[in-house]
Amino acid sequence: MDNFSSAGSGNPALVSAEYWHPSRLRAGKSSPSRKYLDQFLYSELSNIIHTKNISLLDIGCGSGYVRKILADTGFTGEYTGVDLYKHDDFESFDSDSFESTLMESKIEDLNLSKKFDFIVSITALEHIENDVLTVLKCGFLLDDEGTQMHIVPTSWSRVLYLRHGYRQYDLNRIGQLFRDRVSKIYRLGGLFSFLLHTIFITIPVFVFKTDRMRDLRFYPRLIEICNKLDRCFPMCPALYVIIAH
Repeated sequence: MDNFSSAGSGNPALVSAEYWHPSRLRAGKSSPSRKYLDQFLYSELSNIIHTKNISLLDIGCGSGYVRKILADTGFTGEYTGVDLYKHDDFESFDSDSFESTLMESKIEDLNLSKKFDFIVSITALEHIENDVLTVLKCGFLLDDEGTQMHIVPTSWSRVLYLRHGYRQYDLNRIGQLFRDRVSKIYRLGGLFSFLLHTIFITIPVFVFKTDRMRDLRFYPRLIEICNKLDRCFPMCPALYVIIAH
């Protein structure tokens, strides 16, 4: 388990990351990181959110696909997505389980009076220039008994995605951002899924300008093998999942 102390003013926040590993990954041609992320959401949301009827704020929502995962795992309620513009696939992930609203705005400029039971950002915080203000705003918008979850790229993800957003995150920065509000941090990914992503996605896409390596019929099998090997070599995580109150 990794431990880092936060720097800067105020009380130091000591945070640690627990390795999370699925028994198996869902089928498909998505990247190892996306497979880990989707499996984490399907497996753990019921443990993170303690009521099935929720008011949800999704920051940098994109297609709002988290609605489908929540609906698939038995959640209902009100969904508010925030993004700079409406994603082409936003309507396709709509669900009868949620009353959906989309607000086209920067989260920093958003003016809301209501409180939310659950606030989530999925690989969005790194694309927001002022993440400090965003995290503070999440604190104001969160109900007293609510939970927020932010999924962010680790420093290792710079190798996988090269320049992507404003920053990557380490535990020191997470401690500075959330301080004593962090209840748990998970790290997702491992050495072999990291190498697979580099060889089959990063190099082909950025060097050879092609993303067809994932079309190979043995790619899903390689994902399964790497998932098993990652359990023995749980280093080079691509993502952190931050659970905070």
